[in-house]
Amino acid sequence: MVRNIILYDGQCNLCSKTVKFVKKRDKRGLFTFQSLQSVTGINILSEFKLTSEGSNSIVFIHENEAFQKSTAVLKILEQMNGPWKYLTALRFFPKRWRDYMYDWIAKNRYRIFGKKKDNENIC
Repeated sequence: MVRNIILYDGQCNLCSKTVKFVKKRDKRGLFTFQSLQSVTGINILSEFKLTSEGSNSIVFIHENEAFQKSTAVLKILEQMNGPWKYLTALRFFPKRWRDYMYDWIAKNRYRIFGKKKDNENIC
C-alpha cells in the first residue's frame, strides 16, 4: 500500500522549493517525495492510471488514493502541523476556481521561478 507520497516536477524551481519547505516542517516524517520524472514516480503514476502528461500537476498519494492539483495541495496541508493547516479553508472555494489558479501558476512556473538545468540534482 502506497501512502503519503508527494510526486512533483523535479525540474521546477518552485516545486523543488516547495518540497524543501514541506520537508523542513515534516517533523513526524509523514511524507516521502519522488519527482514525476523519476522511474519510481513514473511507476506510481502508472499504478494509479495517471499519465506523465500530468507533470503540470502535483500528485499526492494518501491512503492509496491519488489527488492532483489544488486538491493535492489541500490534502498535503491537511496533514501538516502549524498554521499551514488553516489554509485548508480554501477547500470551500469551488474546485474549478482553485484548479484554474493552480493551472495558471503551473503554466507559468518555469517563466516566473525558473527551471533546473539538465545536470542539476533533483531535490
